[in-house]
Amino acid sequence: GYEFCTKVQAQSLPACLSDSDVMAKAKTGTGKTVAFMIPVIEKLSRNPIPRGQVGAIVLSPTRELAMQIYTECNKLLKFHNLSCLALVGGTNINSEKNKLKSNPEILIATPGRLLDHLKTSGLEAKSKDLRIFVADEADSLLDMGFRPSLEKIFALLPSRQKRQTLLFSATFPQDVKSLADFALKSPYEMVDCVGKETGTNVQVTQFQAVVPHNRIITTLYCAMKDHIKEVPDAKIIVFFPTARGTQVMSEIFNAGGMPVLEMHSRKSQGARTRTSDSFRNTSGVIMFSSDVSARGVDYPDVSMVIQVGLPSEKAQYVHRVGRTARAGKAGTSLLLLADFEGDFIRKLSDLPVKPLPPHSAAAMKAASDVINSGLTRVSSDTKGKAYAGWLGFYRSTSPVSKLPKHELVALGNEYASILGCPEPPELSAMAVGKMGLKGVPGLNVKKGPSEQGRGGGGGGRGGGGGGRGSRY
Repeated sequence: GYEFCTKVQAQSLPACLSDSDVMAKAKTGTGKTVAFMIPVIEKLSRNPIPRGQVGAIVLSPTRELAMQIYTECNKLLKFHNLSCLALVGGTNINSEKNKLKSNPEILIATPGRLLDHLKTSGLEAKSKDLRIFVADEADSLLDMGFRPSLEKIFALLPSRQKRQTLLFSATFPQDVKSLADFALKSPYEMVDCVGKETGTNVQVTQFQAVVPHNRIITTLYCAMKDHIKEVPDAKIIVFFPTARGTQVMSEIFNAGGMPVLEMHSRKSQGARTRTSDSFRNTSGVIMFSSDVSARGVDYPDVSMVIQVGLPSEKAQYVHRVGRTARAGKAGTSLLLLADFEGDFIRKLSDLPVKPLPPHSAAAMKAASDVINSGLTRVSSDTKGKAYAGWLGFYRSTSPVSKLPKHELVALGNEYASILGCPEPPELSAMAVGKMGLKGVPGLNVKKGPSEQGRGGGGGGRGGGGGGRGSRY
């Protein structure tokens, strides 16, 4: 049970319990789920909706956060005659359609899956009497490109004049202000539980290391080994820029004898849920993750957060650091960048980020032996997908994206070499075109059937395998 409100709850509950629309600025890990779920439950209990209608929808940017909200909602519903249902991508949509027939009053959803059900499952008709719409982590919803989906969702729901809308966001940049103006009735109530503070938790000891590209993996290994020696039952989460990058690093470390959990969007929802539960409920564990675990999801007792590669912006760095030092506990963070990414450190000049002490030559040699052993056991297919993911990420991520294209490709090929690829992995001509790299020297472009002399213009199955690549 709850005895006292957190600061966020004390400030947000009165506003959310009113009839006003609310824009609440609140950091993750501050109890804000309760701050919006209690008003939802209270209002639907006091003023029941017609049977068969949905009274409230809570939108989350990720499946993991949606399931966390769903679990919290069920706890709060223990003594109420209401039910909730989670609608998230990566699960069986037909199973969800059947569960919708039980007429849950509260839905917790991710944007894509909610839109699917509104269009194909009769949910639009079930939402005609919608009372409350909540968007959690609104800044993350926008960062992840969900603005078009949000606009389509709002177009299928009752107008803002007929519902209460609550937006919760850790930050309040211009795009979130624009969303508030679009989704909320004017005037709406602004609740600021953060103030002008933009820094990280003072209980986190923050380090940074800018190292040669080919020492990233060994430095990561040494940093984790050092932390494990210092902290009994160390619990470490390591963020990588891409899902495929997360996959290849997980396979390298597992094959090298350092067990890690693997969490990214290429995993099935079932696998992600099992991984999330295992990391949440276990001590002395390491999880490698893409950004699916960076926002909102609450993992207790994380002792260290490591970010490998370029954060998209300072705010992303801050949010990831926020995975540790929760509930008054101390924590450590490390930002590990390759030399070509080092300019990012200047964006953190107002934060207490210290250089990581160098590791000994003996420690690095031992790390190199472990990593090389792991690399020999990772498939060329996994390495090739990681390479393609690397190029796609850095082609669109400033400031690296501003490099001349041939320099970017050269760095990508260096990454492939670090992974043990004897030559740059093949890329499809379509992938190269989408990345805007057509004709750039150094790429190994897979020839299609027509280019291999199997006919020209039409008819056959394209994109094929077989055949040797073409090095531009």
